[in-house]
Amino acid sequence: MLSTKKVFRFALALILIVVTSSSCARQNISPLPSKTGKTVFFNSFEAPGDTKSWYWAGSYRLTEDVPPGGGDSAIRIKGVEMLPAASFISKPLRGGGYFTLECWGKNLDIGGTVQLATIKNYEITETIQLGIFEEEWEHLESSDTLFVPPNTSLMLTMQAGGPVDGTIFVDNLTIRKVR
Repeated sequence: MLSTKKVFRFALALILIVVTSSSCARQNISPLPSKTGKTVFFNSFEAPGDTKSWYWAGSYRLTEDVPPGGGDSAIRIKGVEMLPAASFISKPLRGGGYFTLECWGKNLDIGGTVQLATIKNYEITETIQLGIFEEEWEHLESSDTLFVPPNTSLMLTMQAGGPVDGTIFVDNLTIRKVR
């Protein structure tokens, strides 16, 4: 039998998914113009300091299990049910623009996601995401771009698992401004 706390967490997670899904339906996404662009964010999780600007709901640790070209370490993330395990929020971007997301990812059990979203007035307005489901390291790139209006923040989240806890590995996390 599930405890009231677990039922509440599940209901909250379900509400977050519905809200995010309805936001996804309104996305202002355009086709990816090219696989180039200016890197505006990069994290290879090489040292403990690379995790300090993140908000952690799940647990994490650096690991020597890395993808090709991944340096000395990557991050292993254990999620807590359906809540994002980690979040990073940028300062508002004055110029805005179109952005893409890429990383290397590896699934230990039930998979997870890396998501890039726009945040305006504390609300998620647009999203793109990468699914991490393979048991071997896989390079992932968004096939869409995310339009970010001027003076809007970016929120990067990593989620491991779903209705049950899960574990993923992430490395070479990159956000590029493509136009």
